Amino acid sequence: MNQTEIYYADYHSQRIAAVIRDELQKDLKNGRGKVIRRGYSVLYGNSSRLGSVLVETMYLSNRYGEQFLKNKKNQDTIALSLYHSIEKIINLSK
Repeated sequence: MNQTEIYYADYHSQRIAAVIRDELQKDLKNGRGKVIRRGYSVLYGNSSRLGSVLVETMYLSNRYGEQFLKNKKNQDTIALSLYHSIEKIINLSK
């Protein structure tokens, strides 16, 4: 079960969110993540030309999510997946 949710605020950031979702989905191999438009203040007012997203990989309030995130291998997989996502996003913006 994949609890991954990627939030974005504007159209420009939607593409970034989709890249991150696709990369996490491929690497975690545990379901489908969601890309959701939300007006969270943390997503607005950034100075990045690439856009902004908020990534929720799992929820600690869920027993499965908590156990998943405690595992060092899973933490490394998430970190590497996010790194690869950032590389793809930068290359897309060139």
